[in-house]
Amino acid sequence: MTTLLCLCLFLQSQTLNLFGLQVPVNPVHIEWAKSEKKIDLLDNQFEWVAEDLVSESLNWKTLTDWQKIRLSIAYSGVLFPNQDSKSSKLTYFIWKKWGFDTEWVKTDSGLRVPLIAIHQQLFGLQFYRISGKKFYDVLKLTQTEKLNGKIKITLEETESEEDSGLKPAFIDLSQLPVISESKSEKKLDWIFKEKTYSLTVEINRNLADYYLSLPNIRFQDALLYRFSPGLLRSLVIPLKALMKENGLTEHEKVECIRQMLLQCFPYIDDQVLFGYEHLQFPEEILLSDGCDCEDRSVFMFKLVEQLTTLKPLLADFPEHVSLLITAPEGWQGEVYEFDSRYFVYCDPTYFNAPFGETPAEIKELIPEIIDYDEK
Repeated sequence: MTTLLCLCLFLQSQTLNLFGLQVPVNPVHIEWAKSEKKIDLLDNQFEWVAEDLVSESLNWKTLTDWQKIRLSIAYSGVLFPNQDSKSSKLTYFIWKKWGFDTEWVKTDSGLRVPLIAIHQQLFGLQFYRISGKKFYDVLKLTQTEKLNGKIKITLEETESEEDSGLKPAFIDLSQLPVISESKSEKKLDWIFKEKTYSLTVEINRNLADYYLSLPNIRFQDALLYRFSPGLLRSLVIPLKALMKENGLTEHEKVECIRQMLLQCFPYIDDQVLFGYEHLQFPEEILLSDGCDCEDRSVFMFKLVEQLTTLKPLLADFPEHVSLLITAPEGWQGEVYEFDSRYFVYCDPTYFNAPFGETPAEIKELIPEIIDYDEK
């Protein structure tokens, strides 16, 4: 029994959990990292480990770029726990082996940091411009130093011919990550037009963790979010059937979605919920204690797209985010004009903002209208 337990613990120590995926850690790499000569580890040894990881058993081509970034950090941390300089250096070599445009730099305090170019504009992460491109400190190693003023960095590696084909990482929310299932359920009940609507929604907790780990991105990039097969099966398709069964018009469908969000999800500010700004995606919202106006608006945008023929837009007001929806035919109330089309206000956060009516708090403000980026 004792032998079996030891064997199980040994086997467990050879894997790391990547959003539910059990990734094997090569025992040879572990022994290498523990070797007595670890102080003198050479660049070609880091390259060898990076090459091994990228070419080993999992079907790496199906991982998203963000999974590859996080796997690199996690794998390096397993090999070099509490050794930031060596785990950071291995992370740098693994990122390069994935084909990401990466720089190994030293700050004026002597701290060595791996930086990675990312296609999107990110918020809440320190970045540095190198050759006109933004390189992000995803490990947040320079965050403390930044509090003391500007940070000067110098490149530790010179560009080689091999580096010329490296590209920025791309956080593409239209690509669903490869993730194992860890199911939870949430019961949704709300009232619309004196009828009770009820759904039991399946949520993949591993997918929620993946979205939670993402850095904050622009709304234009967030709108590329895709519903997972589980949410399509348990939320989108059944809700579409309920709307058809109750004979809802297109604009009644929008109001039904709005009432679901208002009645089923408590409002909690990000600073209270997380202590920092974080855009939650539907899987997170369904598992969370609450959500704010940005979370609800993106969720509603995607549901309106899926369940109606109407065009949604995000309306980014100072201190508030809501939606604009294609104006009903013959609408006599307030309208917003965008791209030669007319839209009405629709707020999934304020109970005191009926469909089509802009609340007094923001009536005089002009929102930034947000849709997908033109390709």
